[in-house]
Amino acid sequence: MWTLWQDLRYSLRLLAKHPGFTLTAIGVLALGIGVNAGIFGIINGLLIRPLAGADAPGEIVGVYSKDRTTERGYRAFSYSGFDDVRAVQGPFAFVAAHNVALGGVTEAGTTRQSMIDIVSSNYFATMGVRPMLGRDFTLSEERPGSIDRSLIISYKYWERLQFDPNVLSRTVRLNGQDYGIVGVAPERFSGTTAVIGTEFFVPLSAHDLFDNDFASRDSFPLSDRRNRSLLIIARLKPEVTRDQTNEQLKIVAAAHEQAYPVENKNQDYVVRPLSRLSISTSPQDDRELWAPFGILQGLAAAVLLISCLNLANMMLAFGATRQKEIAIRLAVGSARFRIVRQLLVQGLVLAVAGGLTGMLAASWASNALVATMSTVLPFSITFDVSIDYRVVLATFTFCALATIGSGLWPALRLTRPDMVSSLKNQAGEISGHLAGRITVRGALVTAQIALSLALLVVSGLFVRSAVAGSSADPGFAIAPLVVAEIDPRLGGYDVVKSQEAHRAVLERLRGTPGIAAASAASALPFGDYSSSAVVQRAGPRLRNEDPAARGKLAFPLEYIIGADYFRALGLTLLRGREFTAAEEMGATGTPKVIIDAALAAQLFPNEDPLGQVLQYGADSRGPDVQPMEIIGVAPTVRHDLFNREPESHIYVPVGGSEATRMFVYARAAAPQTGDASVENVRAQLRVVDANMPVSYVRSFRSQHDGSAQVWLLRSGAKLFLTLGLAAAFVAVVGLYGVRSYLVSRRTREFGIRMAVGATPVDVMRLVVREAVWTTGVGLAIGLVLGGLLGMLMTPVIYQVNPFDPTTLGGAAGILAVASFIASIVPARRAAGIMPMTALRND
Repeated sequence: MWTLWQDLRYSLRLLAKHPGFTLTAIGVLALGIGVNAGIFGIINGLLIRPLAGADAPGEIVGVYSKDRTTERGYRAFSYSGFDDVRAVQGPFAFVAAHNVALGGVTEAGTTRQSMIDIVSSNYFATMGVRPMLGRDFTLSEERPGSIDRSLIISYKYWERLQFDPNVLSRTVRLNGQDYGIVGVAPERFSGTTAVIGTEFFVPLSAHDLFDNDFASRDSFPLSDRRNRSLLIIARLKPEVTRDQTNEQLKIVAAAHEQAYPVENKNQDYVVRPLSRLSISTSPQDDRELWAPFGILQGLAAAVLLISCLNLANMMLAFGATRQKEIAIRLAVGSARFRIVRQLLVQGLVLAVAGGLTGMLAASWASNALVATMSTVLPFSITFDVSIDYRVVLATFTFCALATIGSGLWPALRLTRPDMVSSLKNQAGEISGHLAGRITVRGALVTAQIALSLALLVVSGLFVRSAVAGSSADPGFAIAPLVVAEIDPRLGGYDVVKSQEAHRAVLERLRGTPGIAAASAASALPFGDYSSSAVVQRAGPRLRNEDPAARGKLAFPLEYIIGADYFRALGLTLLRGREFTAAEEMGATGTPKVIIDAALAAQLFPNEDPLGQVLQYGADSRGPDVQPMEIIGVAPTVRHDLFNREPESHIYVPVGGSEATRMFVYARAAAPQTGDASVENVRAQLRVVDANMPVSYVRSFRSQHDGSAQVWLLRSGAKLFLTLGLAAAFVAVVGLYGVRSYLVSRRTREFGIRMAVGATPVDVMRLVVREAVWTTGVGLAIGLVLGGLLGMLMTPVIYQVNPFDPTTLGGAAGILAVASFIASIVPARRAAGIMPMTALRND
């Protein structure tokens, strides 16, 4: 231990005497280790770090209701169904139900969207936590029909209230009603997910006051068994496994089916691990994310490898100046292991300093990334990327790998010198060759350039993807289009008043000068929300598993729209007509529907779809299907930015729908600035109802540029560009360092060459030619590696060929120019050597 302490002290003194080398080495390692620590920190926050309450006894699971006759048959629970499951005592320590929804919180006269979790009385106990202030909900507050209006706020919301010590006497106005605060959730508690930030928790008795994605299509109250909108979570008893629980639940499901044959027909109950990243009525497997994150961590590891190769070169150069010292120590009997250990301790000191610097920088960058994520989502983010012991342990693992990767081989190489030449005055040059004229240092630099170019190619592909995604259009001209999101229910409006508000808004906009057309829809292309329908041709009811269902059963995206929707988008129907004003109001008779060309080709190949009857809602979850007459065929447009092909769509009229959240479209009648159109629409909305909650009014282009999907593309491009540029920078620094070192070690050779007739240009050409050879081989290998990596990344690259010549050529050109500049500086220094000075050099 004492000798190890001596090695540490000696390494610190030695590095302090050479601050240029030390700071450069720390900077190189900070890049390599910091990138890896940052990526691991994201993976840790998403997939590894336990959620609050995870340390409580027993495993927390999701309980799911599944139709045993179909693969797609998962559904939510009714309140009565939840009560039935909660009554099961055997495998469960706690059982709770919840549902997430967007609500409107009114503060200082304005209403904004907020994430609400509607929970049962034992939700916090099931999650393994207790409110840090106040209390949990009571069973009486949970029961449907209760008039108690209480809520528990998140820790972050309490922070917004400046940690008011009297917070339990305050109220919060949600959806137009006042709720008394009865508790404060624990810090860092995010419910069942590691990402979504729930701001308020309300009891199940308030369920019918909020809209949510899991509610039944028909608006039954929560007390009705037909309202299946609750998700069930449970904590198993410590000695009970999931397999044992599933065996017991088979008996429970059979008993419930016998007791309630209509509601529970063909229903089985199963438990599965609870997803950390999604909230769904069906089990979700988070393990699917390990593959893409593994690829990302592998690319980060490539940056660390490049850093190690660079530092190995630097360690060779730095150690070469000590070859005479090392040779003397070996000659007088010092053990080789002792010297190797001292060199490794020196490398470890550099790695730890670089690792700590990189970890802190990565933590700052990760938190900045999460902060920008919150700006594009309609809810807050609780994604925790703070440094914990796992991140620290991973960082020190990267430090150890960097020490071995950059220091072991140089240490072994330096401690096996040619004793005679090392004791001479010109000792210090490592002369080993790998193949022909390629030196050891040249081979290391070649490997750095190849790996750097590969990462730079991938970065270029993501940058090109981000540019393409930012300029993409959904299939219609978006320049003159303004979109506003309104949800009157966030302000306490009921369904009837919300529909009246929608009609008033459209009537006002359609009569406004400067607006050519206006309409509304329940979804937004490239937006954050989508809904699917299940439809089939007229005939016997089909199931997805039936061979006869092929080509006759479809799952298009569902848009609930108003009249003039396609005119507002600037589109002309391919066949038929749009919905009329009467159909927008909810006309009686056979419901009408419009389908797009993609759905028409799937369900009615070589047939005229107009006048055909479509069976809407043709899935196993409902007892009946609704026949709808096709009155039009629309052009195919895109909904999801990442889908390579446009999705099929079905359009149903807003009349008869109880949707309250709508997107209002307004198309300008004549060219005008985006700000003028936006202000015009905003002013008209205020005229209709100054108190109606309006989430935003903006141009469609602004909405698109600020969407989560475009943010994801741009963030991915920034992340990979950082990886690529960091790798390229390290490689170029390595090339410059090697060229500079070789020039300094070959001063005598260059002096002799010029003394016998060589010109400065000849010397400069010699140095540059050797650098070009090294760079050229690295670029050739890097282009091949870059193409292969591009092929692997094809599923996540947006509409860019992995062998895109612009990307390959641009990346190679950037690295070639940077490498040339890094080589020309030492070459000019070599050309300026005075022969007499060089010949006197010892």
